Amino acid sequence: MVFRTSVLKAAMVTGGLSLALAACDGGEKEEIDREALAEEIKADLKAEMAAEEAAKADADAKETPEPPETPPSPAPTPKVAQPPASTTGWRNITCDVTSGGDTYSGPCQFMSEAGGSFAIQRAGNVPIFGATSISVSIISPGHAEVRGLTAQGINSRWGSATRSSTDRACWDGVDFQICAR
Repeated sequence: MVFRTSVLKAAMVTGGLSLALAACDGGEKEEIDREALAEEIKADLKAEMAAEEAAKADADAKETPEPPETPPSPAPTPKVAQPPASTTGWRNITCDVTSGGDTYSGPCQFMSEAGGSFAIQRAGNVPIFGATSISVSIISPGHAEVRGLTAQGINSRWGSATRSSTDRACWDGVDFQICAR
């Protein structure tokens, strides 16, 4: 007699098994030993659970432990341009600084720094809109932080700036523009 044990087992587990099954050879009935079937189901389930636990243990053993999460690095602190003790390293350029609708266009001194950052100042520590030195510190390609250093040593943040798409010598902030040529 041929029948599917999985269907039979499912019927047993759900309680829908009758005490007899129709055989494939024309309708003969065979009585089922419920206790024997229940023991067979238990043994099969135990074997399946043991196999699943062994497979899980193998998978766990093969997994490499993840390194502990490291907190994200804080954004780099922009370097502050300091007025030079001497003019060594500074070169003469023309700069245009616009702030609050006013513009200074004229001679400046320029010092390049690592990564494309730079500082500008007027000769003789003459302020440009209150700042004796203005620094443009690159924080990522095309993005910078701009600060001004006053004669009193106050480091004022002008704000974020992006490199101008029309004039690569310029950096545009919300209410200012710094151009060094």
